[in-house]
Amino acid sequence: MDVKTYYSPIYSTYNDKGFMPKLFFNALLINLFSLITILMNSSVCYITIKYRKKYTALRSNTSILLVIYSIFEILLNTMIFFYLATSTTGINFLPNWLSKIYIFYVIIVFNTSNFIFLLISIDRLVGVTLPILYNNMKQKKYIIVNILLITLYNIFIFFIGILPVCEKYGSFRIPGNPMDIAIIISSTGQIRNVIPLIIYIITLLNYLFVGIITKFVTDLHHATVKKLHRSLYLIVFVNICSCLIFYLVAILLVGFSIESGINEEIWFILSYSTIIYCFGSASNAPILFINSTDYREAYLKEFALIKSFFKRIFNNSVTPSNVNAVANIQN
Repeated sequence: MDVKTYYSPIYSTYNDKGFMPKLFFNALLINLFSLITILMNSSVCYITIKYRKKYTALRSNTSILLVIYSIFEILLNTMIFFYLATSTTGINFLPNWLSKIYIFYVIIVFNTSNFIFLLISIDRLVGVTLPILYNNMKQKKYIIVNILLITLYNIFIFFIGILPVCEKYGSFRIPGNPMDIAIIISSTGQIRNVIPLIIYIITLLNYLFVGIITKFVTDLHHATVKKLHRSLYLIVFVNICSCLIFYLVAILLVGFSIESGINEEIWFILSYSTIIYCFGSASNAPILFINSTDYREAYLKEFALIKSFFKRIFNNSVTPSNVNAVANIQN
């Protein structure tokens, strides 16, 4: 098989050109949204781990799966900083060895993140259809089973997504923007881009069944449980909708342009569409804060600690000065 080199659609325009404001602004804007996503998901991990022994909702199986999902979103968005680094320094493109690691990493982490959403939907479906079995599960074994499923799915993604890329391309010239990976995967066969869509559809169907079932299950009428379910519905709705919009924009543009060639303008449109994905990924923390009583109380406690911390620093930095009054006595 003839091994090719993949060149990003912007390679001819920005290679060996030094610092380019248009590329830098694109990278800066995307990284700002990625930073917000990282902070929001980090807060979910921190709050859940710190307060899980104090609140029922935070020590549930679902909350642990949310933490795992948040970790993978952090890992995914962290890699986008490479794009900012290349555009800021004027290098503009990653070296080949780093490009290979980057592509492998992003394909695995992105697909794992989507798969965890499917696992969360299955978790809720089992929870409402088989509550006795679900409540009697050992949490440690339950999480191990989910991690095993994630591992098996990653092996599947390796064979169906990564190996075809390695077989077709021997080297890569990419700036570190994840949209190039969507183009690379599309060039190896459009069928591989259908996998995330299948995951999204199954996840939505699972939550549709959960929503119907919860209408008739009296055990879920407890206020705390209902609020947690409502939070999960909103998280899934916002995330899946943002993923679908991002996915459809990316796949439609790539699909229609892959044969004729993706030009610079389409590449930048695809690049800015990642902001939609970041919006959905960053929504977990605000949704949990607004809709879950346990999460809101935990967040408020942490806000109070942060406020008192800065208050102590501010008070310690202000040192009162003693003013000695001197009386002027005129003879």
